[in-house]
Amino acid sequence: MPAAARRGDSRKAILVALLAFVVFNANFRLIGASDTYSTRVIPFTLLEHGTLFLDDLLPAARGGLPAESVYWIQPALGGRLASLYPVVTPILVTPLYLPVKFWIDARGWDTERVIQLSELMEKLSASVIASRPSRSERIPG
Repeated sequence: MPAAARRGDSRKAILVALLAFVVFNANFRLIGASDTYSTRVIPFTLLEHGTLFLDDLLPAARGGLPAESVYWIQPALGGRLASLYPVVTPILVTPLYLPVKFWIDARGWDTERVIQLSELMEKLSASVIASRPSRSERIPG
């Protein structure tokens, strides 16, 4: 396949991915559940504190809910608190959180700001993952 044709196909693939990204975000609504409260904060704990434990951002990990109604945060070894849910995806999307982490550093780490920005980043991270073509959808070559 000539190089010009490959470039054209690559451009089409990028446009389709961008279109999927825009469509996924068009409603600006977060489709989340309680299991996402703690996992959406994990990239911030990794970037700011270098840990998967939620102790330092506990109010944000609770999603602003009272402690007695939060079941998705459990004690871990050593008395620290951790998410009950898998952490692979939050670890993988952590680089996407870097610009927001720097923005929070400049303005302060208050709980409400972290909750709002973690909700935004959850939506954007999910849309990046959803808009990325799978291996079977990629153009060969």
